[in-house]
Amino acid sequence: MISQIVAYFAVAVAGVWTLRSPVIGLGVYYVLALARPQDIYWWWGETHLSYAIGAVVCGVWLLAWIQGSHGGPGKSPVNILFFGLLMFKAISAMLAADQTAAWYHMEKVAKMALLYFVTVSLVDTKERFRWLTLVMAASLAFLGLWGNWQWYVEGVGGGLLGELAGPGWERGGAIADRNLFAYMLTVGMPVCFFVFFIESAPGIRWLALGCIPLLANAVMLSFSRAAFLAMVIGSFWAVLRLRRVVPMLGFGVLGVLMLCGLVGSEVAARVMTIQEYDQDSSAQERLETWKAGFRMMGEHPLLGVGAGNYGRYSSLYNPNVREGQLTHNEFIETAAETGIPAGLMLLAIFALAVWKLRRIQKATWLATETRWAYYSAAMLESAFVCYIIGAMFVSLPYFELSYLLLALTVSLARIVEKTAAEPRNWSQPQSVAQNA
Repeated sequence: MISQIVAYFAVAVAGVWTLRSPVIGLGVYYVLALARPQDIYWWWGETHLSYAIGAVVCGVWLLAWIQGSHGGPGKSPVNILFFGLLMFKAISAMLAADQTAAWYHMEKVAKMALLYFVTVSLVDTKERFRWLTLVMAASLAFLGLWGNWQWYVEGVGGGLLGELAGPGWERGGAIADRNLFAYMLTVGMPVCFFVFFIESAPGIRWLALGCIPLLANAVMLSFSRAAFLAMVIGSFWAVLRLRRVVPMLGFGVLGVLMLCGLVGSEVAARVMTIQEYDQDSSAQERLETWKAGFRMMGEHPLLGVGAGNYGRYSSLYNPNVREGQLTHNEFIETAAETGIPAGLMLLAIFALAVWKLRRIQKATWLATETRWAYYSAAMLESAFVCYIIGAMFVSLPYFELSYLLLALTVSLARIVEKTAAEPRNWSQPQSVAQNA
């Protein structure tokens, strides 16, 4: 009870502080949304703590926009595509057979989308970008620490088969699903890795680097094969972005040694089943759900079967799929529920974001004073690699971390563009923000 009272008091203080500095409130919101401490320490029914602080941040942001204190999120192609995707989802929801499921879906998506636009608007300086990057890194590192504590100290994994599940697994928390939890841990690895290169304070740098083994070990304890695959590919991608041979070889060898040291016999046996997908019931189940999704696209190509309604029709479009089962592929599910145009928009959003991050890297590598932007872009690109691989094997409609990664991408491009206008701080002026 005391911890709950302290938690609500802290959120109240953060809400008041937000009235003066909404960026602080934005950081508190993402701590609650990503690290989910309320699901671990402060559970008291449906707290909606992130909703409360998010509402205050959005209110202050909207008032400041009306008063002309900031220019809003802007009209970048990513924002336009993102808004178009939301419109397709809304129209699809209005036409859905199961209105309850459709508007539950829209409520969750609308909240995350609103905070996306708020983040893009408010994160307009290097200092603010650094603040949210550290908030993201600390939140994900906390999940890795909590996962190891849960396994080795508490002695409880939380999963149905004893594997490691996410915070709030006892009560069906927002990230209790082991796959969702594992993907967040996977994204945390390149984030912490590049914080080591971005930051100058030794304490922050080495603490971030030291959290990587905890994150990797927690991913393996979840026994999520797709997360393991995303972790390996994302880590390899991150090391390649270092560009210098000696650091690439050094961190590459350390990464291989770390994985070999952490992988146990049970994890290895689980991972090796990837190549036996044709004999694995879970893999075959995924293929059947994908078939159902493609059939939905074929019959409802424009607006899909309705936002949040895939599970209602899954068994109708493929008798081998259970009713209520999801597609285990975010891109197929989006196209099946809200139409092929919406699915293409989702793909275009991530493709454009990654392309923009590559341009930022090319523009910022040579100048020492902008090297932080290079490593920030490499961090976001590597995180997207982890997310995209995960989204190919699991439905992630409410994966808020992906919204934050997109928002930081657009914000970084705008900050780099602003820096490019100052020749004294920029060795190769290039326009990199118009298409973000």
